[in-house]
Amino acid sequence: MSFINTGGIPPGSLTDVTTEAKWDLGKVVWSEDGKGYRYVQFADAVAVLKGHVMCYDAAGNNIVTNDVSGDADSNLAAGVALAAVATNTTSPQYGFVQVSGHCDTIITDESVSDGDFLIPGTADGVAHTMSASEEHKVFAVASATDSGAVGAGWLRGIL
Repeated sequence: MSFINTGGIPPGSLTDVTTEAKWDLGKVVWSEDGKGYRYVQFADAVAVLKGHVMCYDAAGNNIVTNDVSGDADSNLAAGVALAAVATNTTSPQYGFVQVSGHCDTIITDESVSDGDFLIPGTADGVAHTMSASEEHKVFAVASATDSGAVGAGWLRGIL
């Protein structure tokens, strides 16, 4: 895993989704405001929306999915999607997920309050408030009560 400042990544590339890997999978970069991002491969299953909670896929290292029903064993958050990702393509898709710092767009189950601990939910790509005995799944702390299905929070440093 390498750590670099985003000065090495062209402007706008953090939200790019491509069909060819441009960097090593797992590469972590930091923005000037202290946010961290990891370069991953998206598993081709359920369409990804900006703000979806992505979990590690059983298929391999640095492959992520939002598909709870397709990979029920994966409840370890890998980050939050920065852009929409199409599915049913003939090529794998690659891009960055946010792993650290304040995240303004986290898709929620519409029941998150300011200060709640967030975990991957039971619906595809959705964050949910932690319940008893789920402390090990926490990936963020909500920084505001969600507005509909969109919330915000401080990511724990999913490194």
